[in-house]
Amino acid sequence: MAVKRVIEEKCVGCKTCVKSCPADVFRYDSEKKKAYVKYGQDCQLCLWCVTECPAGAIELTKDREFPVFTCWG
Repeated sequence: MAVKRVIEEKCVGCKTCVKSCPADVFRYDSEKKKAYVKYGQDCQLCLWCVTECPAGAIELTKDREFPVFTCWG
């Protein structure tokens, strides 16, 4: 699984996903006051955003659609 999108209706605009993502996948729209997935292809499957999101607004894909890059090969 990988991050697919932030469910806008559930997002409370706390920026927790933006701050917690080590791969810098999310951005914050200051006009809508909501987070969104900007670089989904960079998701490294740590699922920290899912764990930390207080609103349960992170939607995952069922299948990995892009390769996982690691520093160890």
